[in-house]
Amino acid sequence: MPTYRNLHGTIFFGKEGEFRHVCDEGQMLSLVFDSENGTVHKHGHAERVRAWLDATQAKLRANGDFGELMANNLEIASFPACDATIKVLNELVIDQTPALPRLLEALAGASAEAPASKVLPRL
Repeated sequence: MPTYRNLHGTIFFGKEGEFRHVCDEGQMLSLVFDSENGTVHKHGHAERVRAWLDATQAKLRANGDFGELMANNLEIASFPACDATIKVLNELVIDQTPALPRLLEALAGASAEAPASKVLPRL
């Protein structure tokens, strides 16, 4: 099963022998979820996830009223990449559909644990 790992301040995602760089500790991670049913559709580096969300919503909206409804159900949550948030992602997101309120609450709590020196200011 793939997981996030923090190796000396560099965040990777994957499984043994197949890890790819995601971001550096303190940068932002995001996840896109369906607010209607809690399905997590995408997670990773915040800028890439935001780009995926924007493109996906545009495609859905181009397909009429039902597509508009589906696009409006997609939401994004962003949080700093740190050991605490990585633990939450690995425990509550990877290979399962999480209980959304529990997930968002856990990420908010884990984000508060990130050392201020490791969290980059938002631009």
